Amino acid sequence: MKVRAIATVGCAAGIAVMTACGTRPEAGTGKSAPAAKVDNPKPESALTSVTLTADAEAHLALRLVTASVESVALLRTVGGEVVVPPGRAVVVSAPVAGTLARPAGGARTIGPVKKGDALFELVPLQQAERDVAGQAERDLQEADIRLALASKRLARVEALVKDGSTSVRSVEEARADRDVAEAAATAARRRLASMNLLPLGQRYGQLTLLAPFDGFVSVLRAAEGQTVAAGSPVADLVQTEALWVRVPVFAGDLASLDAAAPAAVAALGQEASGPWRVAQRVTGPPSADAAASTVDLFFALPSTPVVRPGERLAVRLSLRSRVRALVVPHSAVIYDVSGGSWVYERTAPHVFVRRRVELGGLAGSNVIVQRGLAEGQTVVAVGAAELYGTEFFVSK
Repeated sequence: MKVRAIATVGCAAGIAVMTACGTRPEAGTGKSAPAAKVDNPKPESALTSVTLTADAEAHLALRLVTASVESVALLRTVGGEVVVPPGRAVVVSAPVAGTLARPAGGARTIGPVKKGDALFELVPLQQAERDVAGQAERDLQEADIRLALASKRLARVEALVKDGSTSVRSVEEARADRDVAEAAATAARRRLASMNLLPLGQRYGQLTLLAPFDGFVSVLRAAEGQTVAAGSPVADLVQTEALWVRVPVFAGDLASLDAAAPAAVAALGQEASGPWRVAQRVTGPPSADAAASTVDLFFALPSTPVVRPGERLAVRLSLRSRVRALVVPHSAVIYDVSGGSWVYERTAPHVFVRRRVELGGLAGSNVIVQRGLAEGQTVVAVGAAELYGTEFFVSK
């Protein structure tokens, strides 16, 4: 009785397990039905084949290359910060104590400036002569009048001495007066010329603080209507034509980097699409961060695109070691909406198969392929995006 009860329980448990797994024995066959059924199964390669006519391939202007194994230098992507090179930043200060006023071109704000642009008008607190330029012009006119009068007097005395109506001493005194008047006129003329070179206002003798070069006003340290002391900074100017990027590198990785090789920079978020621009290595100040165990490398940025001091960039550094790897042009790789990478291989004339590939990084204008391709296979280098659009019916 006990043996029969155990067998009955075992059979019930087996039926429950088969019911829970979704399988039931078919009547008369003794085989279990599959849990799922796929009609007309096909491999992935059969679903991604594109066959073009000769005219269609000529219209797309496809360019083919052969995947090859090359010796490539490995790259490492790190972050960098745009900095101003030493000597390309100045602080504009007030030469004398005074009150800042709005310049003729309007209120100055943070932004780009040209050489000679007015930053502020500075009205001095102590001005000995309110109309300095007018006083210089008046002095010059008086000196010219005295010189003309002395010249005429000398001419009359010289005429009289010929007739014996005066003495030679009178002629010498008249000539001396003429020379003194001429020296005074020359000095007044030079003083007026030098004052015209100074940024002095014509009404209140104010000083115009000018930008010394083309650059960017990064900081305004004073405002309109503020009274400043002599030597007080009013604005910071930086030259943005030749900026550097400071790249902190882990001290333990410094020996593995090719420090003499140029770097490539790109804006954050554009590491995959680019464009990447070449930045040459420059010698900067020896700086490091003990807390982060990093040392700084400096590279000169190209003049375009426009970047700002303090902006973060993605920087690719070259390693000393080189490896042999399978490479294809970067333009041969396309990406789907999920981030998957693909290339189109030509398997027969006018027949192209989309292959999924696993990438291993950039190698100059090429990209390293770790899986999905073999050496010698022919892929589409130009026109892969058009083939992708043709496959999904969104082509031109």
